[in-house]
Amino acid sequence: MHATDLDFGALISIIDQQLSADGKCSVLLPYSEFPKFLQLAQARGFGLALRLDVQQSPRHGFFRTVGIFTRGEVVTQADTLLIYGEGNQYTDAFVALLKEYYLYL
Repeated sequence: MHATDLDFGALISIIDQQLSADGKCSVLLPYSEFPKFLQLAQARGFGLALRLDVQQSPRHGFFRTVGIFTRGEVVTQADTLLIYGEGNQYTDAFVALLKEYYLYL
């Protein structure tokens, strides 16, 4: 786990207290840690609206997961994002998603 001061239980409690009835929250977590957060979120009545699993290149496994949660049950939209493709170049999907945030894409 990356965080040592704010564990997943505390984080989901804060989200539960602060999020409006029709609000959404998003988290970016290590791929291996995401199932733990998902279980806690679902136990508190949150549904996973979007899951995006991220991998660095085709040679690597997934290393991050983005989750967007809402209150209540929802059908989860799942997708993957590959950062580097052939020739170690950024993929079109990665550029389209992050070009507004990076100067040199």
